[in-house]
Amino acid sequence: GLILGNVTGELTFTDLDIFNDAGIGLGVLSTGALNAGAGTGFRIAVGVGVATIDSNAGPGVSITGSSVSLPLGFYRSTNSTTTGLNLVNAFGGVASTAFGAAAGSISDPVGASGVAVNIDGGNGNITVGIPVTNNSGNAVVVTNRTGDLVSFAAAINETGSGLTHTNNTGATISYSGGITASTGANTAFNATGGGTIGVTGTNTLTTTTGTALNFANTTIGGVGLNFRSISSNGGTNGIVLNATGTTGGLTVTGSGNGTQGGDNSGGTIQATTDDAIRLTSTHSPSFTNLRIQNGGARGIDGTNLTGSGLFRAGTITGMGTGGGADRNGISIINTDTDMTLFTVENSLFSNSDSGTSFIFTSARGTSDMSVTVTGSDFSDLVALAVQVNAGDSETGVHTVNATITNNVFRNASPADGQGGVAVACADQDATMNFDISNNQFYDLIKGIAGGNSEIVLAQVTGGDLNGTFASNTLGTSAFG
Repeated sequence: GLILGNVTGELTFTDLDIFNDAGIGLGVLSTGALNAGAGTGFRIAVGVGVATIDSNAGPGVSITGSSVSLPLGFYRSTNSTTTGLNLVNAFGGVASTAFGAAAGSISDPVGASGVAVNIDGGNGNITVGIPVTNNSGNAVVVTNRTGDLVSFAAAINETGSGLTHTNNTGATISYSGGITASTGANTAFNATGGGTIGVTGTNTLTTTTGTALNFANTTIGGVGLNFRSISSNGGTNGIVLNATGTTGGLTVTGSGNGTQGGDNSGGTIQATTDDAIRLTSTHSPSFTNLRIQNGGARGIDGTNLTGSGLFRAGTITGMGTGGGADRNGISIINTDTDMTLFTVENSLFSNSDSGTSFIFTSARGTSDMSVTVTGSDFSDLVALAVQVNAGDSETGVHTVNATITNNVFRNASPADGQGGVAVACADQDATMNFDISNNQFYDLIKGIAGGNSEIVLAQVTGGDLNGTFASNTLGTSAFG
């Protein structure tokens, strides 16, 4: 290879071809970006699209503390024991190209601590347009970027320690080639501490005890975070979103199956010790064909959500195995935060081990919120199936709209089941508007002392409650 250590000055190639059997293909170590006037730093550059770097058992490129312009024609790193591509404080210049590769591949850094693509600090745009295959260590680490774009435009196949992004305030990171990550006890996709990240294409995340997706204090880009499926089994949480801005949201699409309960193609999150999905100050989360089962606490726990949320053609069953007071299937509590609409559609809910409602929403303070539950089936529940609240004894002018239509509420838990619906207005400055229509209610209210419970409850302890209860059927057995 070509190794340049402790160098200053500038080196430019009209063409550069490196074929390396072992070790680093192109290695540069200097003190920082080139400052010709001061006689410090170093810069290396090649012509656009003409250079080839092909390295075995080592990184094709390893740059530390240098200005760079490396728009390569072909790049390959195979079976490196350290990194496949290593750019540490590599300075391409703001909005200029630091590194690019449109042909080649990075495959299997075999060291346990290896990183297939390691980008730390620096500036300039970086485009990894070649597939990355990684079996140990991290497929991608991007950290300490303060601007410009890092783009992954080809497929990433990861069975190591996951993709990690930390402390990238001011930077934009994009994935468009498809991510397939199965990382066991490690977080599959982790983003914390700033920056904007967008993920498009067909993407899947799978873990065992690791959190599949952890995204905190980082902005979801306008293109969103788009995954076909997200699965985990036995971790604390399956998905965690916290403080992700209001530009884009998480979307899990599954196959798009629209039948009641779906086909689980959006993934299965199961046996979590805490909430299966925890959403805090995030925008427009959407889940289709997702199954959540046998979790220790809530299925989905949402706090201060914005935009429009969706749970469509999914299943939530067996939640609350870990005990505790709050074990809703879906819980959304907003305080002084508006949410345009949260929709539950064509979904299945069953087998709650809980004294709390399976779907629980509460708009508090000045929060406006609309909630729609339609085409869904609720069975074997202990407490209420659906509870929508306007206020919780706070003050603040706000409006809540609840639309609960074309659902089936049935077969309450034999010992102490309830399984009905409640809409409540508890804030003197709140308005609750509801439509409870065309639902079936049967075989509910079991084992409750004195039979003191309700199938449908509309309650006002403050504010205005307005609504319609129409064309519903109630009975002790299924209707034809």
